[in-house]
Amino acid sequence: MDNVNNPELLEQYLYITIVSDVSACYEVAEFVAVPEVENPATIRNSLGMTFLLIPSGTFVMGSPTDELGRESDETQYTVTLTETFYMQTTEVIQGQWEYAARSGSDKAFANGDISDETTDPILDVMAWYASNSNSTTHAVAQKQANA
Repeated sequence: MDNVNNPELLEQYLYITIVSDVSACYEVAEFVAVPEVENPATIRNSLGMTFLLIPSGTFVMGSPTDELGRESDETQYTVTLTETFYMQTTEVIQGQWEYAARSGSDKAFANGDISDETTDPILDVMAWYASNSNSTTHAVAQKQANA
């Protein structure tokens, strides 16, 4: 946290995420330098990741009935996002994804090693995948979070 009192920065924001798995609480904090504006359109963190401010709004989700390749479960409906949010400007790279998924563990998964190559009870606790998802999407936050 060397940049906490850096006079060259115009303004600093502290983002804190607290994750609890009942037995322990983990806290991650990061300072992000941003220009002096109320809602900066773009921010860059200390790792060089760039995030773009996405405004709230309403859109139609799903595919129209005449779209090529449309599946029967792609019904259109209106979604309203009531809050603005930041989204990374590039896809999550493998290093980010693996870092977050392993969550500091030196095992195959954040909660342990692989026990079976087809269906894995250790992975079942934390993730939806080919063997336990019934080839369908699932609501978020239904599995145990990693640290």
